[in-house]
Amino acid sequence: MSTSHGGRYAIEGVQFEWDLDAGELRRNGFATTALFRDSTLASLLAGFQSMVGTERFALAQQAEGRRGTDEDWQVISKAPSFEAGFARIAAIAAVAGWGRWSLLEVDRAKKRLAVRVDNGWEGEVQKALGVEWGSNLVAGKFGDFATRLFGENCWAEQTRYLTRGDTFDEFLAMPSHRDIERELRLIAESEQATRTDLERALKERKRVQEELERSVAVVVSQERAIAQLSAPILVVWEGILAVPLVGELSQERAADVTERVLRTMTSSQARTVIVDITGIEGIDAHAVDALLKMASAIKMLGGSTFLSGARPEIALLAASGDMSLGDVRPFQTLQHALKWSISRG
Repeated sequence: MSTSHGGRYAIEGVQFEWDLDAGELRRNGFATTALFRDSTLASLLAGFQSMVGTERFALAQQAEGRRGTDEDWQVISKAPSFEAGFARIAAIAAVAGWGRWSLLEVDRAKKRLAVRVDNGWEGEVQKALGVEWGSNLVAGKFGDFATRLFGENCWAEQTRYLTRGDTFDEFLAMPSHRDIERELRLIAESEQATRTDLERALKERKRVQEELERSVAVVVSQERAIAQLSAPILVVWEGILAVPLVGELSQERAADVTERVLRTMTSSQARTVIVDITGIEGIDAHAVDALLKMASAIKMLGGSTFLSGARPEIALLAASGDMSLGDVRPFQTLQHALKWSISRG
């Protein structure tokens, strides 16, 4: 039943009043906001849910539903029976857009309260979003109604869901050990456990990372030691260095050997470097190029490079690759190169 007078309407005893100059809607004297349910309201709720998580969001709605029943219960308690009072509050809820509430069961002996909600806005919002976190706000209300009716703590469980293909939401409220404070404590304990696990995992990750870094440092040190052993720099005579190379000669390895040779030349005042390649495997154009770059660096410090253990393929590679050994003098053996260097000096 509704009546109207100018910008005021009364629907089922609920007074609505619009002040268009102020852009305000009031219901029973209280400021009210009208939102598009499946867009604006849905986006607002989805934002809250994504910020705090489904479990916290659902519990917060239950808590607010239970806390917001004082005025509802005043309406119910003025009726001659709970059933009559519920019918009255259901009519007011329908006017406010909460859907149609129907009592399915009120069993005072077994302390059971079952309620069906058709077209409930919470379920419809979740259907519009394609999500499910439950119609917890209205569940909180029904749980508190049962608590007041049966005189002991009750909790409302949702048993039917619009979001699961049912044509309505349904709730069953019964005495329970569950309450808001306990649920909050359980969440806090769970989160504390999660934080503890995370801290433990982070500590373990740090330990593994530190151990890995130590292992890498050991490997690098070993590689450096192996590199030095496979390419030792020997002072074989006054002013003469010998560098016997073993294994493969990459550009990186050649650069490392060159750096160590230049340092040793500076510290020992040597001016002749005999690079022995007898133990080098797989001489190719890249290896020859690396040797020539080493010789060029030695020359820049005023030194000379002798190449012992030279093989015919080096000459062939130098010729085919348009390379020139330049000032690098080749010798068949280290002994020949050393004898020549001593006799020249």
